[in-house]
Amino acid sequence: MLFRSPDEKTNKSGFNYRAYLKGQGMTAVLSSKERDLYLKTGENKAFSIIVRRFLFGLRKNADRVVRTYLNGTARNVIESVVLGLRGGMPPETRTIFKKTGTMHILAVSGLHTGVVGFAFLGILYLLRCPRKTSYWLTMIVILSFAVFTGGRASSIRAA
Repeated sequence: MLFRSPDEKTNKSGFNYRAYLKGQGMTAVLSSKERDLYLKTGENKAFSIIVRRFLFGLRKNADRVVRTYLNGTARNVIESVVLGLRGGMPPETRTIFKKTGTMHILAVSGLHTGVVGFAFLGILYLLRCPRKTSYWLTMIVILSFAVFTGGRASSIRAA
């Protein structure tokens, strides 16, 4: 995806797209590939939007950390499995995963959601948290993880 400023050119009738967008309160346009996924969260003050914006901010920061400290295939796998970001994987690496039949491992789904839920529940068990409270907190963490990883159908269904 790419944000860019619209062209200043006017057409034969004198229509200026940049001036029109500026009048609508927009200063940039988003260009994306057909299969890119994006979500506009807007400025809504609803609790669910605030939580989603917070989780996407965490995801962005986590991606920055991963990009800083890892490179190559390790970075691509971590971005895909933990953050749900599959766009940065080179075509040759993607081909290797497809040929070996392991491409499904990179999709955030039931396995990853189960591992996160089980690990969190285990931590709460070690902390001697009451059972009912542990279950509720684990459900919240699992749903948050599904949104954090991009909210794709496979992760939401698994959650």
